Amino acid sequence: PYHSHGVNPCAPAAYDDRALPDIEAHVEEAMTLTFEAADTLGAGIIVLHAGRYLPGGHAAAMEEFPRFLDRYFDPRLTLENLPAVYAGYPLLGNDAQELELLAGGRIDQFCLDFPHLACTTNYRGQVFVEELERFESLNVTLHHLSNIRRGSITDEHLELDHPDGGLDFAAVFGRLRRHRTIPTTLEYKENAREVYARQVRIFSRLWEEYGGE
Repeated sequence: PYHSHGVNPCAPAAYDDRALPDIEAHVEEAMTLTFEAADTLGAGIIVLHAGRYLPGGHAAAMEEFPRFLDRYFDPRLTLENLPAVYAGYPLLGNDAQELELLAGGRIDQFCLDFPHLACTTNYRGQVFVEELERFESLNVTLHHLSNIRRGSITDEHLELDHPDGGLDFAAVFGRLRRHRTIPTTLEYKENAREVYARQVRIFSRLWEEYGGE
């Protein structure tokens, strides 16, 4: 579960009108169900978002996240990078350095979401390739891939062949080639089977174009 499901590790009560005891009870139930599902499926990865926080609350969010781990730590937790902002609110864990700080030596698996990183670098005026390279220092065990509009700061889970797409495929598939044993999952807003079937074919074409030998 993520903050959109009412589980917001770094700032549990931010953007939530429920009473704190209700929030805590909901998080407890959601995490219990998550761990039970992972046990049932034999999953070795449970992707975790650090969450969103109120403007000006970055320091407090960094302090709160370890408290969540104190209560819900599991070695399968895999921390994912988030875009710097979404829908006007700031998110925590945007780049490799911050993920490492949040992990605190406890979480040792990371999920690299390529469009999230591109949104962050566009927002901050950074170079995508340089920030992508910093993830070489982390134990990335999962990749997430979709597309974003050129120059966008908003994650929309666009299809890989979207006409306005602007993700740096040369950099992305270069990393996929170097780390071909790491699983890559495609993520789109529309969960139709035909959408994913088509995108798998597009991925295969892009692999040949940018990642083939």
